[in-house]
Amino acid sequence: MRIDDSIAALSSALNDIGFGPLQPPKDLTLLAEIDAAIAPLTVPAELRRFWETVDVYAGGIQTLDDLSWPSLHDMPGAFEDWETSRGDQPLISPAALFPIAYSSQLVVAMELDDPRHGPGGALFGYDLVGTEFALEYLSLSDWLDEMTVDVRGGKFGIRTLHGQDYLHRIVWDDNIEPRAVPPHPEYGEAVVFSREDSGTWPLHWQRSA
Repeated sequence: MRIDDSIAALSSALNDIGFGPLQPPKDLTLLAEIDAAIAPLTVPAELRRFWETVDVYAGGIQTLDDLSWPSLHDMPGAFEDWETSRGDQPLISPAALFPIAYSSQLVVAMELDDPRHGPGGALFGYDLVGTEFALEYLSLSDWLDEMTVDVRGGKFGIRTLHGQDYLHRIVWDDNIEPRAVPPHPEYGEAVVFSREDSGTWPLHWQRSA
């Protein structure tokens, strides 16, 4: 599975700068609760494998906070945000989008698999007070590979606080050019869906709303 290679490459890159290899979570019992809550939708294989392999809150501390923007969730944080997104909000999100990262009202969510439609796995970004869902990556592997390039490119260092090592971004990109996203096999190029009009969503999103 490609996600295994992406996780291994990221873990190796982090280890090479002294951060130490990524560690798996100690408890995966929440997965069964997530499976039951999102049914008949299902967790894509890439996200399931990531959760089984990587604990971004190893030791109860988010030591990888700077690795991405927005910051990656652990499994409990992702599930909590998904449940919150199902509640009363000014702008709704479909159940088919499962938040996997959050910072300062910015969200990256993975499209869940739908047995009535087909596989998901693409990542969509949105602002909680914004009006659009925009395709950001075709897969979690694509995002992790981008993180690995940044680590290998010398953009991160290690800082220690109270005996705990944290990943620390030391190089910030100015005047970033818009990143090209390859065409989605179903949705096409430059994919953007309105958060204000669920009638414009893919039909399987509408069914899950």
